[in-house]
Amino acid sequence: MSYQPSIEDIAYLAQNQPEHFSSPATTLRSIQNAMQADEVQRETLEAITAQNHYNDFLANDGQALTESPIPSMPLPVLEGRPQAQDPEFGAVCTVCASQTPCIEKVEVVCHTHAKSNQRVTLQGENELVDTECKIYFVADKFVTGEGTLEDFFEGTQLKDEGNVAITIAGDCSHGQHTLYWTDELNGTELPPGATTTLDFTVMTRPVPPIPIPNPVMGMSHEAKMAFKVAVMLLQVLMRRSHMVNEQSFRITYDGTNDFCFTTVTLPQFKIDGSVTVVPPNLERHHVEKSDGRSLAQEMGMGSRVRQETQRQGWGVEAALNIVCGAATPTITVGNEASTTTTYDTGPSLRRANNQQQQKSAVERFIDTLTDASQRIAKNLSATESDDDQLLSFFTHGPAITVGATTEQVEEEGGPGLTHKITPGISLIYEFGIRLDIYLALKMAARKTPHGRALVLFLENLEEGIDTYMVQAGLKAKLYMEVALGVGPSPTEDGLGNHTLRVTYDFQEQAFDSPEGEISITLRAVVGGGIIGYFDSVVTEETVFNYEVTLATSGSISLTIEDGQWGYRLSHTGAVLRVQGYKKADVESGGNEPVAGGRPTPNHHTQHSSAQVIETADGQGWVADGEAHAYRLADSWQGAFHPFT
Repeated sequence: MSYQPSIEDIAYLAQNQPEHFSSPATTLRSIQNAMQADEVQRETLEAITAQNHYNDFLANDGQALTESPIPSMPLPVLEGRPQAQDPEFGAVCTVCASQTPCIEKVEVVCHTHAKSNQRVTLQGENELVDTECKIYFVADKFVTGEGTLEDFFEGTQLKDEGNVAITIAGDCSHGQHTLYWTDELNGTELPPGATTTLDFTVMTRPVPPIPIPNPVMGMSHEAKMAFKVAVMLLQVLMRRSHMVNEQSFRITYDGTNDFCFTTVTLPQFKIDGSVTVVPPNLERHHVEKSDGRSLAQEMGMGSRVRQETQRQGWGVEAALNIVCGAATPTITVGNEASTTTTYDTGPSLRRANNQQQQKSAVERFIDTLTDASQRIAKNLSATESDDDQLLSFFTHGPAITVGATTEQVEEEGGPGLTHKITPGISLIYEFGIRLDIYLALKMAARKTPHGRALVLFLENLEEGIDTYMVQAGLKAKLYMEVALGVGPSPTEDGLGNHTLRVTYDFQEQAFDSPEGEISITLRAVVGGGIIGYFDSVVTEETVFNYEVTLATSGSISLTIEDGQWGYRLSHTGAVLRVQGYKKADVESGGNEPVAGGRPTPNHHTQHSSAQVIETADGQGWVADGEAHAYRLADSWQGAFHPFT
């Protein structure tokens, strides 16, 4: 009568009849892997593994089975009493999944390279019931390399080293027991009546490769690290087992009724801070014939320029404190998105179109998605303005900020740990209308004779005076802006409150303590100023730029207090601000702009690190002395009103 052996039968045969297997160690390792599979695949994988190794058993002159080879042994009676055992390690103990009463004690100690931590002593009292039969390790030592953040992102694993002491009862009737755990300890024999102490090393999973977009490749090393941190944070949030390595600790004598628990190793990787990522955008413009001929002649191109393409790459800004193993790097970086301008002639456009047609359908589909995403980003983030119009519409953003605070602390003298991550995410976006009051006044003045003379005088100043004795020029501006924006409220540390922030407890596998604030702000700005220069044969060149703004804003903030959503009204008051600027060399002197610069009321782009602004003509300016601010109205913040 034929018999289909179970995976426990094959384990028993590999231990007791190893001569009938091509490699008994390989067979036992395959059995261990099958028994560690998830619940969905385990039954199928165990059946396939048992059949494959049973075929190997028969091919090596093993005798076909008609029944299970595992003997059923009654408990022996020694000196008038049953075999010494702790009943909690028997069938009663479902937490340890143990049916081997001859295992008297298992002691686990971690961090032998530093201050050791006696994690747990298993003596059959359901010590792992609170951790669902798991012991946690926080690996804080790199396996290889210098132990840097770069090593971590290149896939270097972290490890924890410790020792485990296993005591087998002296009156054990089963004889030799075998331990299966890490690769180094698999197959370790445990003699009865002795305590076996073994050193172990548990490791995390390596970090999967994090691809960096081509525009980010040209940025600084710190910006690349900040980008990888942001990507890894998203991966941890979406796959909360990221880099966590689970292994089965199993002691067996015949492949059945094993003593088991699970060891969980995670890397010591703590983050406190945030990363702001500005996505790329794409902008194409048709070039008129006259301008196209001039560009072609200037750049030495054979045909006239027909299209101008501007591609803006990724921008990254970060302020992070990191603990990675024993390393504690700090990342504070700002990289402005680089802009690349290309000019296409008629032949180059035709060549590009032919190359596009020769691509496969998949490549064309991917290119279409890429182009569409860049155009969407351009439409969302580019500032649209036209100097020939009184009204112009503009948008700022979106700027995406990802932040987190993580906590990983092993339990002293216990199997568990505190493992929490508090992620936050913010999206900053603003749109509005700008009215050029100065241009509107000139248009109105042209309707009267005296007004036309005034406009002619102003335009002559704008064009400049260039004589043998004197060179001078003067431009004026006067405008008003009204904008509506959505984003987090600013804080004193400059990082800002996240739009939504919540704590995830890995032990409880649940989110709690939701926090956050969404501010919808309406702001209005009236501003103006003058910019000019004066140079003569008797004086040095004098360049000046003065700006006066009157700003006010009000907001409604949707926020959480005491676990309940509500709203709060506020007003910033009104402030009159006067600031002078002087010319600055943006490319030198360490004044590198930062990604995510704040749009100032006069539509310049202001960068927080060097306080450098850049006008539409590409000139850089830096603040000349302290700004003079005069508060015209006090700020006000209303009470919190919960939603009912």
